[in-house]
Amino acid sequence: MRPWKGCLYWKTLIRTKPHAIGKYRIHSEGLAWVIIPGKWTFNLACMQIVPWRAFIWSWCLPGLVAAVMLLALPESPKYLLASKGPDAALPVLAKMYEWNHGANNKFPVEKISNTSADMNKSGSGFVGAVKNIAQMFKPPLLRCVIISHVSMFAVFMLSSGLYVWVPDILNNILHGADQISVCQIISDKFANATLSSKDACHAEVSVSVFPISMAMGAVFAITYLSIGVFINKIGRKSLYCGIMFICGIATVAAAFVPHGGAATALIILCLCSGCAASILAAIAVDVFPTSLRAMAMCMMYMVGRSGAAVGSNLLGVTLDTHCHMAFTGFGVFIAGSAFLMFFWPKPEKVRAEMEQQGFSY
Repeated sequence: MRPWKGCLYWKTLIRTKPHAIGKYRIHSEGLAWVIIPGKWTFNLACMQIVPWRAFIWSWCLPGLVAAVMLLALPESPKYLLASKGPDAALPVLAKMYEWNHGANNKFPVEKISNTSADMNKSGSGFVGAVKNIAQMFKPPLLRCVIISHVSMFAVFMLSSGLYVWVPDILNNILHGADQISVCQIISDKFANATLSSKDACHAEVSVSVFPISMAMGAVFAITYLSIGVFINKIGRKSLYCGIMFICGIATVAAAFVPHGGAATALIILCLCSGCAASILAAIAVDVFPTSLRAMAMCMMYMVGRSGAAVGSNLLGVTLDTHCHMAFTGFGVFIAGSAFLMFFWPKPEKVRAEMEQQGFSY
């Protein structure tokens, strides 16, 4: 039994598994169904508590609990070995061995031999972070950083940016005619809207939106499970490009199809682009050395979250007045981003060049 097996199992329980994201969305939509339609309100200190505030707080609670639990976990021994050397990694391995075998069993390893020249290359703290970032923007990693970050921006721009507006879009579909496009429904609603000071912040949300959103979560879970089955048979790059291209075409089609049910199905398919984020991370992680890997992944997901913010705000500005243009622009950008993978370098070549510079994997 490997000494780190127990620690990895604990990490697996805390971190979000790929297929668990779909189940998490099912749970969140179920919670929204219970809380948001409520008409209750009360005052807590100087704040008025309404259903949507209670829902947001309840949604944040699992993340806060997970963050507290993560504080009890040690740093990765592999990362410590690459960045600080054997003396820093050995105590962590010994502690993990103790968790697995009990305190009465002595850790049989007394010394770790490390021949890598990667130790202490970048330092630690703010200076080390700056050096790591600078190293990633040099060949041969520069091309990998640009492609992976633009691709992750596109993934989150559609999946999370569109997801913010899905309840509003579905609400329009459920209240509109069935034989016209979703953009026509939104356009007619915007043209006929009369906004007064009395109803400026009032909106009726159809309860039917919540079971549809829960069904979306089930679709995401099935998609993630399918990815696990087919990723080794199809290949990571091919599977990623296929998902992004199909989701891009579905995004364009969702705005023009003259049927509310078909538009809903296409929108759900569009949101499955979020499943490509884990595939993209698996593609990108192979090219970054151990000491740069965590920084690279953090930056990539930070850029992705920026894409979510940009996407949600762009849709918020254009959805009512330029619906067709918004969906078409999003779809073309998403489908086009898949072609960036044709310029992705061979991981073996990148790793060989980085190892010549003294980095280890």
